[in-house]
Amino acid sequence: MSRTIRTFWTIYGLVALGFIVLVVGPRVEGFVRPIRSTQSIEDVVRVGAFLRFDWVSEKMRMAPGGPLDVALVTASDRFEVTLYNDTSLPGEPRCSRILPWARSMTVGVGPHRQSYCVEIPRTVMVSDRIELVVVAHYGGLLGLWDLPVAFPAIVFTPLQ
Repeated sequence: MSRTIRTFWTIYGLVALGFIVLVVGPRVEGFVRPIRSTQSIEDVVRVGAFLRFDWVSEKMRMAPGGPLDVALVTASDRFEVTLYNDTSLPGEPRCSRILPWARSMTVGVGPHRQSYCVEIPRTVMVSDRIELVVVAHYGGLLGLWDLPVAFPAIVFTPLQ
């Protein structure tokens, strides 16, 4: 084999290996070193123009927080919405004090119960079934990829 062909196949092999690492790396890291071990959604209620829920989870390790992808889905529409931290005090109406979610509000290692609110668009009817799709992104160990962590299903079905 000529030197040119060997150089081509060496470069081709390194590029293919790099691509495989970037595709498979997040899955392997998420399996070997998960960020969240258990998750559940509790107390999903509609409070006026907001949908409120509690995210109960156990964080296994610290990881740099990234952006959130939050979508509110009805039978006929899909909306990109903002997630708010519910900071209401006991005795106050739910979602009366809200702060936009920020990386600085992320929690440390251990079990946590966090209350969140999402503003419901005005076109969504009171009788509509609402589903929230939330994916949190965390930085990987090497900083080459992000680790998406999907929240469990968040569904609000109104009483008829």
